[in-house]
Amino acid sequence: MGQGYSIGKPELAPGYYEFMVQKDGKDYVELDVNGYTGQVWFENWQGPILNTIEVQ
Repeated sequence: MGQGYSIGKPELAPGYYEFMVQKDGKDYVELDVNGYTGQVWFENWQGPILNTIEVQ
């Protein structure tokens, strides 16, 4: 990863893992990994991330 980027802990979803990539401490893009094949993709269909909240 480049300077200023970091990756968060994985969130588990059925069949894949979701990682939030941050740039300069702000959510930037979501990275998904298929738990069976290892295929990796960016989730960008929803457009830019404006804000995130954590629901418990």
